[in-house]
Amino acid sequence: MRIFNAPDEAAGEGYSQTFNLRYGVSNEKAIALSEHAKENGLNVTGIVFHPGSGSEDPAKWDYGIQKAAELTKSLKDEGITIDTLNLSGGFDPSVSVEKYTNHIMPKIQQAYNKEGLETPANIDTEPGRWIVANSEVLIGKVSNVKMSEDEPPRKIVTLTTGVSENGTLPGLGLGFDFYQVDREKGTVTKLDNNGTHMGALHGRACADFDRMTAHNPKMPNNGDIPIPNEINPVNPNVDDIIMVASGAGAYSKFMERNHWCGIWPPVQADVGQFKQITDPEVYKEVVTENFGAKALLFVKSFVGLVPEGLNIKGVGNITSSMLAKISKLPEKVKELGQAAMQAVGSFVADALKR
Repeated sequence: MRIFNAPDEAAGEGYSQTFNLRYGVSNEKAIALSEHAKENGLNVTGIVFHPGSGSEDPAKWDYGIQKAAELTKSLKDEGITIDTLNLSGGFDPSVSVEKYTNHIMPKIQQAYNKEGLETPANIDTEPGRWIVANSEVLIGKVSNVKMSEDEPPRKIVTLTTGVSENGTLPGLGLGFDFYQVDREKGTVTKLDNNGTHMGALHGRACADFDRMTAHNPKMPNNGDIPIPNEINPVNPNVDDIIMVASGAGAYSKFMERNHWCGIWPPVQADVGQFKQITDPEVYKEVVTENFGAKALLFVKSFVGLVPEGLNIKGVGNITSSMLAKISKLPEKVKELGQAAMQAVGSFVADALKR
């Protein structure tokens, strides 16, 4: 089903992606297709619509729910019973499932009751990215920084990793962290993201579309993100700054473009390959700390912490209060990251033995 924010708006306007330009049909067309299907011995039993990936506002589903209820009523009048509503995906990985359900479920009941209908017997969702986003991070190193000629100036940061073709990844629940490596002292320091300047992140390929964030007036903050003050053209150690993008799961292959330039994505690389970016200890330090911090939502929803590491059999064993305590203890966050990494490593090792 094709959805809009309002009857007089263009398809897809107001959503994070314009799925409606390619997918879905109007209610009128849906009725005609359903009748044609019935005449040919097929049963139409459900309606599906998609609000667009990274829709952090649950209200993005409101108009689609309303149109689905109206369509269900119209089809019922034609003798076609619809018992399934598929809300599709679009759930932002940074938003809890409770926020969505607390808004969407009452909206469904209200919309269907308004049409004199019972709530659909089956309400399906496809939260693939929401489930796996925080299970993977993408790592790169700063290789170049320049100031734009805009007013005020913006930072244009080139990384050793390639990224998205369309610059919309900030709308998919990603977060960006930066770490300064001091090779003489052997330390890794997380940088403050509240830099003086905003800017965009680009990949190493010689193409404008190789970018993770892009200046875009239609996006929040014009599509730019805060860039730490340490990332500037006069910092002699700027190429020892590591970028970690969280929420890379589901679209990691789409994001990682390093193979265009002879280097496979560092998030997939073994330690030997990663030396092309930085040294193994820095890799371990950065990934462990970041993975632990970013995995809290993921762990809360899907796994339990046990002495041997992370075990999928322990789903639900970790409570919100336990995670709240962990999040305030840096050493515990790091321990969580280490456990997650070990679990992934063990899983891969076991899989290779089969």
